[in-house]
Amino acid sequence: MDMATPYMTQRRNCWYLRVRNPADLRPLMGCYVVKSLKTHDRMTARNRAVALVATLSNIWNDMRQKLAQAITAYRDEQITASDLKDFLQRHQEEISQLPENDIKAVAEWMKARIGLLEHDVRKDREHLEHLTILTDAWQEAHSKGVTEGLERAIKLGGVASPAPVASVTEETAESDTYSMTSWPDLVEEFFRDHPGYSRKTISAYKTTMKQVLAVIGRKPMRDMTKDDVKRYADHLRDTPGRDGQVRKTKTIERQMSEIRTFMAWAVSCGYVADRGFADVKGRGRTLEEKQLRQEDIRRAFTSDELKRFFNTPLFLGSKSSTMRASPGNYRHRDHDFWFMMIMALTGARDAEIAYASSDLYYLKDIPCIDLRKSGTKTQNSPRLIPVLPQLQQVGFLEWAKRQKTKGRSLVESPTGVISVDAWSKRGNRYLRQVGYTDKALVLYSFRHTFRQVLRTSGLHPEIVNRIFGHETGEVGSGYGSNLSYEEARLFMDKVKYPVFLDHLADRNGTFLW
Repeated sequence: MDMATPYMTQRRNCWYLRVRNPADLRPLMGCYVVKSLKTHDRMTARNRAVALVATLSNIWNDMRQKLAQAITAYRDEQITASDLKDFLQRHQEEISQLPENDIKAVAEWMKARIGLLEHDVRKDREHLEHLTILTDAWQEAHSKGVTEGLERAIKLGGVASPAPVASVTEETAESDTYSMTSWPDLVEEFFRDHPGYSRKTISAYKTTMKQVLAVIGRKPMRDMTKDDVKRYADHLRDTPGRDGQVRKTKTIERQMSEIRTFMAWAVSCGYVADRGFADVKGRGRTLEEKQLRQEDIRRAFTSDELKRFFNTPLFLGSKSSTMRASPGNYRHRDHDFWFMMIMALTGARDAEIAYASSDLYYLKDIPCIDLRKSGTKTQNSPRLIPVLPQLQQVGFLEWAKRQKTKGRSLVESPTGVISVDAWSKRGNRYLRQVGYTDKALVLYSFRHTFRQVLRTSGLHPEIVNRIFGHETGEVGSGYGSNLSYEEARLFMDKVKYPVFLDHLADRNGTFLW
């Protein structure tokens, strides 16, 4: 079993190395050394941790011990400031290898020591001056070199006002491990880690990142905050889109999802602390958007439009399996054919059909499409839909039997399950290709049409609810799973689809003419 090492700890999605310092170093360096391993993968983190621990043991700890002994000797007045300076000069090359965190920790310890001495031994002014000089020397040495920094500090000879004492905590050490790289410079690495993104997706991300850059500017990834993401959300809320109109909620949600995904990736890589980026949401829907539901902006097909639809190449013969909108001699009734046919003659949602089982359920002699599982999966009404005679006439029962024999779902293609989003795009694209240019006519319009058919059938509204289905949570939700044989028989007898499909009748069971 893949186990983490005892000195590894996981915070959110990133692994860290946490090693206890030797006892004689703790007054100077704190109890622990904390380093980000910059990965969320346990095995990778383990390998990096082992290497880091070996490095700490072989190099840093030896140097820390020597340094601690020298500073402790100075503190106990066993050596002078000049002796300590000589020690630092002799070991300047080794000191330069120390991590920034450790140098800062020693500087903070010296500042804290100054504060204590100022309170306890105010009369020992010379001692305090020496410590102040050494503190500044440490900071100068880090940026300009140990020797040059110490010489400059000693030459100053004055006493600077001590800065406020800041406690060296584990969080302080941890924060310094994050990336100083500007966040825009990490975008290409983000794309390399997501090789499955399409050109369209990458283009959308780049547009979003360009907008974020304009809002918050270029800054180190480690300094990114939740407020930065919130500023971008406010920008999307308060500024118009490219068309000069108020941005649509769907667009805002997509762009907010993109920046949240990017920040989640940065957190998982150890480039920035998790500061609750995922909690930032875009604005809610406007009053107009709430009032204008998808169902309200789509319409049903007219009888003439339906007749024309069932005489398009998908049903009469297309050029090939990949050119279904062009007339030709390819007449195989595949998953594309049946997806459209099922949607038109059942009123089921595209997601329900995409997940529907090919194993039909029988209420005595009445075959039903079983949406009791797929309805639950899509957060819609689980129910049974009796198969109308018109749908049986075109060979549906034989199709379902063949799919079941092959171990496929109802409209699964030979290459695998087609996603709901792909079906939606596929269906709407076909409608446009065969001449349905009215934007109010979409794949969902078949559901509107079937609802009209049910309303004019004379069925009791409760039976309509059980078969047509409600959104989860509405009155009637879940009724369909309890559909009785008598109700199913009424449905079969009373519901008449407004278009004759005799020209599509499957008389030989081969799905070919």
